[in-house]
Amino acid sequence: MQGRVAGVVGLLGAALFAGAVQATTQAVAEDCAAQAAVGSVAFADIDPARAVPLCERAVAADPEDADLQAHLCRALVRAERVDEALAWCERSAAAGSAAGEFGLGNAFHNAIGVTRNDEEAMRWWRRAANQGLAAAQLNLAFGYETGGGVEEDVERALRWYSRAAEQGHAEAQYRLGRLYDDGWGVALPADLPALERHGVAASRGDADAQYALGLVYLLVGRSRVDAARGLNWMRRAADQGHAGAQWELGDLHQRGDGVEQDDVLAAELFRAAAEQGHAGAQTALGQAYASGRGVDEDEERARYWLRRALLSLTPTWQRETDEAWYQRAINMEVSDKEVALWLLERPGAGFAAAIWRTSGMISDGGDPLVAALFERAAWYQLLGGDAVEWRYANAVRGGGDDYERLVSEPLAAAEAGEVWAQEHVGWMYLYGLGLEHDENEARRWLLAAAERSYTPAMRYLSLMQQERERLLFWVDRAAELDDALAQYTRALIHLEQVDVITQYTDDGRKLREHGGDADALRAAKVRLRQAAERGLPQAQDTLARLYSLGGDYLQAEYWYQQAWEQLLGDRRGGLVRFYGRGHSEWLSGQARHWYERAAAQGHTDAMQMLESR
Repeated sequence: MQGRVAGVVGLLGAALFAGAVQATTQAVAEDCAAQAAVGSVAFADIDPARAVPLCERAVAADPEDADLQAHLCRALVRAERVDEALAWCERSAAAGSAAGEFGLGNAFHNAIGVTRNDEEAMRWWRRAANQGLAAAQLNLAFGYETGGGVEEDVERALRWYSRAAEQGHAEAQYRLGRLYDDGWGVALPADLPALERHGVAASRGDADAQYALGLVYLLVGRSRVDAARGLNWMRRAADQGHAGAQWELGDLHQRGDGVEQDDVLAAELFRAAAEQGHAGAQTALGQAYASGRGVDEDEERARYWLRRALLSLTPTWQRETDEAWYQRAINMEVSDKEVALWLLERPGAGFAAAIWRTSGMISDGGDPLVAALFERAAWYQLLGGDAVEWRYANAVRGGGDDYERLVSEPLAAAEAGEVWAQEHVGWMYLYGLGLEHDENEARRWLLAAAERSYTPAMRYLSLMQQERERLLFWVDRAAELDDALAQYTRALIHLEQVDVITQYTDDGRKLREHGGDADALRAAKVRLRQAAERGLPQAQDTLARLYSLGGDYLQAEYWYQQAWEQLLGDRRGGLVRFYGRGHSEWLSGQARHWYERAAAQGHTDAMQMLESR
């Protein structure tokens, strides 16, 4: 009996001893983790004098624990015992510890005991990130964002930052906020108004809706997902014969923007749209023939398509717009005279492409009067008939006896009662070009032309008026005579009473709350629509913005699209802003959310970003 009791006591003692040893081992492991584990302490805060002995004891107590090996590796790196550290990291990573894989990735990235190799670093970080280690996810995301060891891929960076941020990693939250602030790599939200408006119709095969969706994704989207969706919708619209989609798709293939660069396919798409009368495609096809890009070089066909483009473009008075169009249209040596002859065929005349030659003529010693004639051709599209032929023909010849005729012929014609010449002589007197500056003579001749309903003279008279009432009198007269520029000018004067363009950002119905003049807004819309229907792109763009502010998004989109292919560069931003309506606010909200979460953990950069917003 006593022997049995002794055996039980012995077994109990052994169990108690084993439990004590296990408790001691666990306590040492916890102390090691507290001093050196990833996520528990920042690397700079590790005290190697404490951490190394603790972790060495922990590993000695449990030599198969790969995480403890990783902690020891980190402590040894802090102690600058590089060779020992690398050995423990390799052993830990080989055993599948996420912390060990992370540490080995750091070794390759920072050249700790090995030659720097960012590709290997990314490989080990990826293994650790896939196991859910937030620090590894952060490093992996940063590698994708900056292209360190892998091809730059902001969308993957966004994905990995998001995973780390959701685990509460403050630096990942801050960097995720920065990506949202920038917008790149962030797919468009499904509830973006422009996407919701066209989604159903596009899915049912409506080519216009497919084209609109393609533009939304390509113009507003900043991710590969959006680019792929945009191309898909643009192709579907182009397959149905949509000229705008064919032109856009051709341009993408010619530039190799998001698609395989293919000049032959681009030329085929340009031709399909050009044959439907699309001026942009006609321009591009003419350029292709001029340079032999995607087609056999053929000067005759180049001139044919460029000529058609010039004749089909809607007249516009905005100088930089037409300069840019002309530079795009002409990719070969063409004489000024030939350009003038092309432009003379335009209905209504006065196409502004000729202005592109003005600066060169002046810099080459040309006379300011000759240059000004070209500029007048750019700014006025209602001259018509003999006046246009005379101005272009004389301007392109220039010099000698022909130059004398630039002054003598209009003077004689004005005295004979030719209305275009009366306006022209008034203009010369007004600006001192060819004739000595004389405002009284300028007013006399301009009045003579204006009283015969010649709208260009009315515009100049309005510029000469010191009193607002007289200015409005001539602008209104020209507008009533269907002068698009006067209609647009009158609309802008109406909008001065409303200030809707610069002050209102959401809904035009707030006008009365803010003291705006609703009658002036209605009058502005009437004049803008008149000018827009006559093809003035600035009027189309402004009218679209008013409709957008007032919540009529279908009308807004229609007029933005009308202006889209005529306006160039920054002036095309209206459609981009319209399609992106609400997107900037959404991105900003996401950015703020992550800054706030990082700031709550004391992240100073996130705090500064919040203060600066």
